[in-house]
This record gives sequence, C-alpha cells and structure tokens, in this order.
Amino acid sequence: MTMTLPPVAAVEITAGDGAILRGQLWAGTASWIVLLHDQGEGEDLDRWAPLLPPLAARGWSVLTVDLRGHGASDGNWDPAQAGADVATLVRFARVQGAGYVAVGGAGAGAIAALESAAATRAGALVLLSPSLPAEQPLTGPRGTGEAKLIIVGGGDATARAGAERLGRAAIGWVVLVNLPTAEQGTAMLRGAVAPHLSEHVVGFLAEQRFLASRRSGRAPPIGGVSQIDR
Repeated sequence: MTMTLPPVAAVEITAGDGAILRGQLWAGTASWIVLLHDQGEGEDLDRWAPLLPPLAARGWSVLTVDLRGHGASDGNWDPAQAGADVATLVRFARVQGAGYVAVGGAGAGAIAALESAAATRAGALVLLSPSLPAEQPLTGPRGTGEAKLIIVGGGDATARAGAERLGRAAIGWVVLVNLPTAEQGTAMLRGAVAPHLSEHVVGFLAEQRFLASRRSGRAPPIGGVSQIDR
C-alpha cells in the first residue's frame, strides 16, 4: 500500500549559540517525534526517509534536522553541544503546539537524546544502535524515567553488547530489540529488517502515546529491561 506524506516545510531553528540548525517538518497532529541522525560523513536528515510514511500515516508530526556540521546546518559537530541542541529542537516543537513529544536518535544522535532527557522531558525515546565506547562510564547517557526502545543489529556482537550494557544502566523501562543483521543505526531502515524495525518503532510510539494520555498524575513506569530477539 502506498502511503502519501503530508506537505513538508523547511525549518530553521536557532541554537543557543546562534548556529542555525536546518531541517524539515511534516505536519500532523499535536503528537511530535524529533529524529536525530548519527554523526559522520554522509549522515544527514535524509537517513530517516524510510520511516516517515508509517509515522505520518499514524498522524505524527515529524521533525528531522541536520545536526550541526552536517547537511545544511551551521557549525561543526561537537558532541558536548549535541544535548543542548536536542533540547532546543524539542522546545521548538512545543512552541509550535506539540502536546506529546518523542525523540528518536541513531548512533551519536541516540546518545544526545539520552543526555538531553532531563531537559527535554520527552515522553519516549527511540534509540537505534546507541554508540557508547566500552570504557565510557555510564554516568550521563542514562535518560530519566521515560520509556525507551533500543534497537540494535544483533549480528554485530560489539554493538549488541554495547546496547545491552546501556539498556541495563538506563533509568526507567527499556525494550531492547535485537534484529538479525550486522547493519546498525539508520542503515537498518534500508535493509531486510526494515519492516520489522518500522513495526517496532510505530507500535512502541503508539503505545507510549496512549499510556501518556491515561497516566496523568501517576508515577512513571518502574525500571526494567524487556529483551526481544527476532
């Protein structure tokens, strides 16, 4: 079935230091998801393109942005500044009328989403192959009490071990999905496991949006990791 995307608008968002972050917005309902690509050559907002139709079909407003030093955005990539940039993007979403905001990230974008969680207070995080060196202490990128979906290509033992380590240390409820591929991050959106990845992301977001509408005044979910191997 062919899914038609809503009209797209170019956006320019000014970061705290004046750098312009450029992106695209597909307008839907007051439920928003902000998508952050990985860092590196060839990485930009277009990496999320395969995920846009299933999200838009379910009414999500989708904001994709080139991280600083990538694509059309200003500046140079700086992981120390990435968390503040994510907070700026989420503030933009709320100013535009977002009532529920989720954040999705791949690789370094996933780590930035975790590191900014206390500032963004996102309803949920979708993390593709969060990249974290084995020697890095898990003191910062743990999120807060929001639910988290971690998806990793289980065919890469190092990536899988890193995702499992992060899942155990994360604060709040975590679903960890190991897909049968060595591909990682947004590359999984273009491979054989793409339908499974989209299914997990769309289902998780729908569930968290529903729970948020019923959870007013309740405590966030308790901690724990649910693991799914495909």
